[in-house]
Amino acid sequence: MSLMERFFKGRCYSRRSIAEAGLGFKPSYAWRSILSSKDVVLKGSRWRIGNGEQMKIWSDNWIPSLPGFKPLNPIVPIVPGALASSLIDGDLGCWKLHTLKESFGDGDVSHIASIPLSKELLDDKLIWNAEKNREFSAKTSYHLLGAARRFNMPGPSTSVDDGFWKLLWKAPIVNKVKEFLWRLVKNILPLRSNVCKKGIVLDPSCPLCYCDAESSSHLFLHYDFTKRMFFSPPLGVRIPDVDEVMDWLLLIFRNKDVKLCQVVCMGLWKVWKARNSVVFDKGVPCYMLFAKDVWLSSIEEDSSMLVSTDRVVPSKVEVSCGNSWIIQTDVGCFDGGIVSLGCVIRSANAEVLLETTQRLTSFVTPGTAEALGIRWGLQLADDLKLDKVVLQSDALGVVDYVNGVISVPDLDPIVMDCRSLRSFLISSTVMFIGRDVNTDAHSLVGIGKSVDSRTWLGAIPCGEKSPVISANLAFY
Repeated sequence: MSLMERFFKGRCYSRRSIAEAGLGFKPSYAWRSILSSKDVVLKGSRWRIGNGEQMKIWSDNWIPSLPGFKPLNPIVPIVPGALASSLIDGDLGCWKLHTLKESFGDGDVSHIASIPLSKELLDDKLIWNAEKNREFSAKTSYHLLGAARRFNMPGPSTSVDDGFWKLLWKAPIVNKVKEFLWRLVKNILPLRSNVCKKGIVLDPSCPLCYCDAESSSHLFLHYDFTKRMFFSPPLGVRIPDVDEVMDWLLLIFRNKDVKLCQVVCMGLWKVWKARNSVVFDKGVPCYMLFAKDVWLSSIEEDSSMLVSTDRVVPSKVEVSCGNSWIIQTDVGCFDGGIVSLGCVIRSANAEVLLETTQRLTSFVTPGTAEALGIRWGLQLADDLKLDKVVLQSDALGVVDYVNGVISVPDLDPIVMDCRSLRSFLISSTVMFIGRDVNTDAHSLVGIGKSVDSRTWLGAIPCGEKSPVISANLAFY
């Protein structure tokens, strides 16, 4: 706490927080200036939950995944002024689910229970939500004020959606698909109708059906192959009655259904690949096979959209593990808030000690889920008294944060637990490996989604499972 902060706290708000402070009697010019910016600071900030002893449930911003950061559907209002600590089990370091279900609607409960808590129950911290590093900046506060001003200004009833590109670049899809959608919406794909506009003599008819000119709306909205592929199982998506592909994408992005967004965007990209296979390879695409391919590709995206990083890392990393135990973890996020985790523990000579899966319901981001997986792997090492471990994960951003390479404040509670668990081990290394090296843990993710939580002694043999050690191992 700086000298200036101590001075104003002692003089102006000694018995309350600055959020509750008022002008008081004969305020100085400096204090009036500070309070003049309080509203915008409070509007753009929220609490990161630690022990919940400083954060008020009804008046403070604290739920990151809800509009306004406050509960939307209270059932039985808790005492006004109640603190979030009344919702947290201090002994177990987790949310009191029965209290949440008694006080909030199902939607609020799922969002609150998905906020990760540290076992250490750190102090609550007020963070600036508009910045990735969660630290206040004048630039983002200016943007926040500008957005509020534009929202209140009258405008034309119809206009081009200026926010479409922001929605596209923030969509939970891989970059190659984003780049393709950018070209599609800009209408610069080499479709035959576009090529003819460049003065090249070419038959503009669709090379797939020869019934209409090949345009973006024909190929991606009205072509029979596209309609059948999206409607085929396991996709079951019906193309809406819209004129342009951008109108469909706007509906998808604003819907905020991550799985639907990934399926539609990946499906459009696969349609373009099917078209190219016909034009260049003279292939005959099957819409049912493409539908299955789209579904499998969207599942891969579920666990790969993690904290971004610009570093390029080879998929295979050769590291000498010595006489350490090797722990590999992987996580997948599925529809309905289902999170499945797989973990494989091997000895230094590659013999499998155990393979385990976990399934839980939590509406967390893939990055948070991967951090939970790493924490769980370290907790298993501590429970099994494995004093020397090398934990391997294919979540590069989370691994970098655990190792202190980058900063992701939203993962602080989980990463603090990881560092605490590592302090009990004689030797511990957390390292990145590629998906092609982490295939065993990745396979266990699919098993965990189907069979719930299981732990097998040794490797899982084909056709016959090993004796089950535990059918309900706790998820830490």
